[in-house]
Amino acid sequence: MRIAPASATSWVSRSTTTSSFWGPVVPGFLKELFTGVEWSPSLLGLLYYTYAVLTYHAPGARWAMAVAVGGLVFEVNRLRFNAVLGWFCALVAWAWLCALANGSPGDAVTGAEDLTKLAVIAFVILNTVRSSAQIRFYLAFLIGCFLLYPVRGSLVNYVGG
Repeated sequence: MRIAPASATSWVSRSTTTSSFWGPVVPGFLKELFTGVEWSPSLLGLLYYTYAVLTYHAPGARWAMAVAVGGLVFEVNRLRFNAVLGWFCALVAWAWLCALANGSPGDAVTGAEDLTKLAVIAFVILNTVRSSAQIRFYLAFLIGCFLLYPVRGSLVNYVGG
């Protein structure tokens, strides 16, 4: 039975012995969180949009999504459109067809508009968060937004009814 040296297996020794810009100030898991993330205008817009929508503390969620959609123009990679998004867009088209064919389209148009917004958000996320590093960072950011305001949902539901 071979035993590996402690420096090869210990998480603590890895995080404190590496020399980088962050140095020993930032723990290893935070360093790994930012490693390999390719920053783009669409990712920054998506991050701000996520923060604004989940915390209700930042204005300009529509502008952030507009920046994220506009940032897709400057993406180096090709835009993706998978089958799930295609079926979702078919559902959006069906919702608009039903809303406009309805005798009183008030609530139906509002629902179709909401589905259209969700389709745009799904398209932005699909084309912005591509690598495993970006997925890791975005999910950690998403969880962080929920952790910053743990009572947010209860208060909004209590006040809003």
